Amino acid sequence: MRNGARATRIDVPLCVTVLLLCLGGLAVVWSASSMLAIDRFGTANAYFSRQLMFFGAGLVACLGLANVPYTRWQDPVVAWGLSLSALGGLLAVFAFPARNGAHRWLKLPGLSAQPSDLAKLALIILVANLLADSQRPGRVAPGRFDWGMTRVIAVCGVSLALILVEPDLGTAVVLAGTLFLTLFLGGLAWRAILPVAGTGLLGLIAMIAFSPFRRARMLAFLHPELTSDGAGYQIAQAKLAPGRSEERRVGKAGRCRGAPEH
Repeated sequence: MRNGARATRIDVPLCVTVLLLCLGGLAVVWSASSMLAIDRFGTANAYFSRQLMFFGAGLVACLGLANVPYTRWQDPVVAWGLSLSALGGLLAVFAFPARNGAHRWLKLPGLSAQPSDLAKLALIILVANLLADSQRPGRVAPGRFDWGMTRVIAVCGVSLALILVEPDLGTAVVLAGTLFLTLFLGGLAWRAILPVAGTGLLGLIAMIAFSPFRRARMLAFLHPELTSDGAGYQIAQAKLAPGRSEERRVGKAGRCRGAPEH
């Protein structure tokens, strides 16, 4: 594709797969939340309607971004602008009250958003931008460190640290793993990846082992039936969602109104 050219071909299998996943998610949201929505709002579609609205907004955004030339994302101004915006959002969440024990949300008039969602996209674009730049003649190879890579690592490291402090260990682990995979596929040497990845893995084990609520969440993940009214509530509901047994869902909803986000 030429610079500035617009995409004229659509990956139909990819689009159909994403659409089916979204529709399946909508069905699960309606099934899992309908009885709780009746209890709280008097209508079974309260949560489903909100999710459907966001699905529509996401579909419009997807169609819009599909017409953005991919070379636009290679612009350092775009990559750094998105990353620094995400970093600012991750700092701003601490100015808002905690929600379910975690500082993850920016509360705006009529809308709330998680800056960590923007960080997932922005940091991947930033790392990919660095790797693409390193392939140009006269640039430092991706297996070595220079000032540009140092800045990228600093922004990624601070962003991941803020996500951990929120706390949101799951998002931090997924994002860190994705960034390491991007660096590896981009040509970063194993000797540069393994020490950092090993240190991160040890840190992850320590954060779970020395944190009571994380140990409880891990136990709930392995044995959700033991804590279906507490930490395992969401997993238990996910298993019930495809079913039609309203009596069981009412029982769960009646005993537990939510689970901690951290």
